[in-house]
Amino acid sequence: MCTLFDSHPQVLSLPPNGYGSILLSVHKILENFYESSTSDVAEQLIESFQFLTKCQNATNGFSLINAPGSFVKRLGNKSKLEIGAEKEDLKKILIEILENIKKKKLQPDTALMLNAIHISYAIVMRRTITSKNVIIFVSLHSLIDENISTLSREYKDFWLLPSVRCPHKTHDSHLYHHMFEFLSPPYLWLLPHLISHLYHDGQKRFSFLESDKHIAVKFEDLHSQTELVMQRLCKIFDIEWDPILLESTIDGHTMWIDRKGKLYTGTNHKISQKNDLRLLKERDVFLLSQICKAYYKNWEYETPRYSQMKKVLFEFILVFPFLSSVFQRAFFMDFKRILSSPGRSRAREFISLLKLAKKANSQIRELIKKSKTENICIPEVLKV
Repeated sequence: MCTLFDSHPQVLSLPPNGYGSILLSVHKILENFYESSTSDVAEQLIESFQFLTKCQNATNGFSLINAPGSFVKRLGNKSKLEIGAEKEDLKKILIEILENIKKKKLQPDTALMLNAIHISYAIVMRRTITSKNVIIFVSLHSLIDENISTLSREYKDFWLLPSVRCPHKTHDSHLYHHMFEFLSPPYLWLLPHLISHLYHDGQKRFSFLESDKHIAVKFEDLHSQTELVMQRLCKIFDIEWDPILLESTIDGHTMWIDRKGKLYTGTNHKISQKNDLRLLKERDVFLLSQICKAYYKNWEYETPRYSQMKKVLFEFILVFPFLSSVFQRAFFMDFKRILSSPGRSRAREFISLLKLAKKANSQIRELIKKSKTENICIPEVLKV
């Protein structure tokens, strides 16, 4: 969503990935805000935001955290990929804003720092803002309770819009990314970790948020019904409709993504019709559909259907998750990695692998048990 909102004249945003662990960094900066020089504070803020300036960005490809396996290769018709602002220009504007905050002796908080960096970035990038009624669009990769609590407390009108997708498709995509693109061994640790994230992150666990301000946006709707989704969000945020919301841009330029040597831009209107899975087999999907049963139902995703015979066979996986296809694949990939290690450490590493397999099996079983007994609350999905 962040690249669709990027060029709207009533929205302040930063390049994708720009936030990273920024909120934790801002907390540390605020501790010595008045004691530190304004130049040092500005420098720390800029360095805290990843990919904010041209000197922080690689010129051979810009990886998108929220789109595994996707790399920005070109912006508009530019021959050279440049994302972000000139650091010294950005720092100069930011120092002016921070000096004004100190002069007025304002109590600094996370919201004030976020506002300062967004306004500075907009000025340096010569953004055209047409209204005083502007919104700041922050793209977060992980929903950390402390961060959500801080933002909702310091911003009067705070909305949380998690992007959700059919559970087995999103799990398949993340597994493939971490096992074959951005390698994250040991894979037996990764498997229950990703399933746990999938199960917990979709829940409406922030009691301090009003129900109508925590809305799930379906990934499939965002791609296949982009205009309807963006029109609905404009009404929610009370901003004017603009056709630019149908274009994926960074810093106001059309974003071109490289996937397997081909360049793409915009949304994929056929994405909801795709049923191809790269790693998950039927038994894996069955296991996930039992853990995430509430999500399939509440977000109106079709639960896979199986013959009675397959159901009986797949029930064993709920007791012995290590029988699932991806579990076995992760085990053998970790085992293969051990074989390439020095001989004297192989036996020790193999014993550790067996212990990890036992632990992963128990963790998945615990999630299965929890999903059957826990009464979870799930945010409503945006209706289009």
